Amino acid sequence: VKYANRTAFQIRNGKDTFRNITYAQLKELYYGLCTKFIEMGYLGKKIAVIGANSFEWALSYLCAATVGVAVPIDKELQAEDVRDFFDSAECVAVCTDNEKIEVLKNVVTREINYIPFDTIEKLANEKCDTALVDSIEIGKDEMRILIFTSGTTSKSKAVMLSQKNICSNISGLNEWETFYPTDVNMAILPLHHAFGMVQVVLFISTGV
Repeated sequence: VKYANRTAFQIRNGKDTFRNITYAQLKELYYGLCTKFIEMGYLGKKIAVIGANSFEWALSYLCAATVGVAVPIDKELQAEDVRDFFDSAECVAVCTDNEKIEVLKNVVTREINYIPFDTIEKLANEKCDTALVDSIEIGKDEMRILIFTSGTTSKSKAVMLSQKNICSNISGLNEWETFYPTDVNMAILPLHHAFGMVQVVLFISTGV
């Protein structure tokens, strides 16, 4: 309500054109996609998100971490490594780019639902049940994000994070710097990094 008419995301349509998504629209899309995920049977399940930084990536992540557990995965990984992460995390679905789907289908043998990024907004606009989404109970220390370390020095490890983990980082950042609704930010870090998504949620929480 506070930032309803302000721009939440600015998406490049072409060389010099942009499409703006307001906070009011973001709220509707968030509740809509959460509703769709629930209808698809993903309540409490693990949903992977893979791809380049985009609005669809961020929306998929936010909804996955609400309905179940978001599993952000590096898009630069080999398909075989992604398959192993799917198996380790027991993912039931993955939100990703169309081209990535074709690559993954060649190596992933387990049953998993592929949700193309270019269908995310359509799915989010099909139905919106705010009461259903708001009824989800999330414990403060309950795992809602499962990330994998880069494996630079040893075998990649799974790291369990709660929504409280993310929010505590946001609280700490707000103590060190003041953010204003008039600020505009470009997300540089890959969103599959823990801090990459922390910055996005931070900016959303302050109306940037």
